[in-house]
Amino acid sequence: MFRAATGELVDQVDGRRTLGHPGNALANAGDMTGDGRPEVVIAAENTYIRGVGYAGRVYVESGAPLLPLYFIDGDEHFGAFGDCVAGLGDVDLDGFADFAVGKLALVSKGEVSVYSGATQSLDFQVVGGQYDWWPLTIAGAGDVDGDGHDDLAIGAALEAPNGVVCVISGATHGLLLQISGQEMDTLDLGWSLAGAGDLDGDGKDDLWIGAPGASTPFVFGMGAVIAYSVAKGQVLSTVMGQGELESFGETLANAGDVDGDGTVDFVAGGRANVEAGVVRVHSGKTGAKLIQLVGAAGDHVGESVAGAGDVDGDGRAEVVVGAPFADPHGVTDMGAVYILGL
Repeated sequence: MFRAATGELVDQVDGRRTLGHPGNALANAGDMTGDGRPEVVIAAENTYIRGVGYAGRVYVESGAPLLPLYFIDGDEHFGAFGDCVAGLGDVDLDGFADFAVGKLALVSKGEVSVYSGATQSLDFQVVGGQYDWWPLTIAGAGDVDGDGHDDLAIGAALEAPNGVVCVISGATHGLLLQISGQEMDTLDLGWSLAGAGDLDGDGKDDLWIGAPGASTPFVFGMGAVIAYSVAKGQVLSTVMGQGELESFGETLANAGDVDGDGTVDFVAGGRANVEAGVVRVHSGKTGAKLIQLVGAAGDHVGESVAGAGDVDGDGRAEVVVGAPFADPHGVTDMGAVYILGL
């Protein structure tokens, strides 16, 4: 964890402390302890659990400095508990933030477990049933139905034929909406997800959905990011990629308000030509392109993206972009992380 203003290392968690392989998935979980600082959820899906096998473990750490609060172990050998994690906001309305953990479970059915940030207890589980590679991704959806409870979005982009997104009620734990890529005439629906806030002004939160396999009749695999109203059950807008096999929407995040217009924006990445990678920030209000970063061949720019908050104090949000095979200073495949803003 680094201090944005100075680049100073604040703290780190490594395998010596966790006895696993931490960092395959991370999430800002919000304030679980009431101290005014957000906690961090750190997944280590390959951790060996005595008596079970490589079941996975998830750590909850206090904000900087990172101090261990507790951990939760998976219960199935090769279950990949912690394959994905997400902060959810306040699902159970106890005043504290909650979080979700995905278990890929290559042998049995995938699961998403929602935990109370306040009590550390399991609130509820959603089991994948017929879905393949479920969950591939999870995200806090905000309050999509206006009942005061924050809700949960789950993506299974490899579910035949074209991917599926399920939105789960934080209040009833039931299915609010299921969207399929076949219905929306796109591929890989739900490869990435991000809560979008209230884009259309109806008082209910909306959802951004990545579909990197989306195509047009003339250009294959451009990819797309779809703004979707769960309350209305309809697409609000679609931003397509800009080139064949760009796979725009493989990564996706709420960028915060990058352009200062009062509406949150999104940042998304795609592999682009020869794995160069591309990242674009688009306006949540108009869909207009605000920022673009294109990598050199093999850089994998945009393999990870996230909102960074207001790093430079100018009143507008910045984004952070990972490029794990970039060549800074002429050193091959050293990797780089970029902070972008207007």
